[in-house]
Amino acid sequence: MAVSSEGNIWDDTDYILLVGQTIDPNTNEPTTPVPIVGGGSTSTLPDTVPYVDDYHPPQVLQYLLSIIKEQMIDLPDAYGAKKTKVAKAKIEIINATTGTNYKVDIKFESNSVNQGKFHLHLDGDLNQYGIPYYLYFKQDLVVPGANNRWNHILEHPEKVIKVTGVIQDDAEQAPAGSYQDTITVTITAVD
Repeated sequence: MAVSSEGNIWDDTDYILLVGQTIDPNTNEPTTPVPIVGGGSTSTLPDTVPYVDDYHPPQVLQYLLSIIKEQMIDLPDAYGAKKTKVAKAKIEIINATTGTNYKVDIKFESNSVNQGKFHLHLDGDLNQYGIPYYLYFKQDLVVPGANNRWNHILEHPEKVIKVTGVIQDDAEQAPAGSYQDTITVTITAVD
């Protein structure tokens, strides 16, 4: 897009970048012009012209992850094959297009992982007694550090996270105190 401060675009022209354009440093003109009206009988005007400046930044697709409704668990509720809810993961997509199948890979990691299991440690100290457990996400067993695919985020923006697989003897023989684990959750957009 070209504008002129003098009112005469032929004598004094400043180019304003549109989305996807770059300015040639030698000519100060766009290197990739955006067609407004094409040639021929099938030409149409675009629905919108993407205008970008400091007051109108480009509309970037953003994935915002929140861990919501975190709650304390009672270990007996996670003994053996029992599963107990510990939280929900929620993704909000900014500048999404309705009807698009947005998907991410989501990964759960912790410094507590040992022999493929997460561990709750006394006072959160990795050097203290640990109680092994498994994590479930979307009804799938989580492999620590491995990606889990989350499809159709616009239709299903929340997924439950559960704890299971606690060995009753390990929990009941544990020294008294507070047990915790810190899990890092990473999401990566999938094209």
